Amino acid sequence: MSHYQCPLGRAAGASPKNEDEMELMRRAAWRKQGVLNVAPSDSRLTWPEKELVKQIAEKLYGERKESQ
Repeated sequence: MSHYQCPLGRAAGASPKNEDEMELMRRAAWRKQGVLNVAPSDSRLTWPEKELVKQIAEKLYGERKESQ
């Protein structure tokens, strides 16, 4: 029996167990579906790349509420 309580949780599947698994999921999503999941704070990005990611996200989804 599944430990998920709602149908959406069952459909989502298992969560990644660590950051390495999460990175593999991101890579697979990009290669198979063309979906990009990147944080503007990713240290692999240069400053202009971080700004571009932020601008695209704000255009599509609005400004982000900064945590305090």
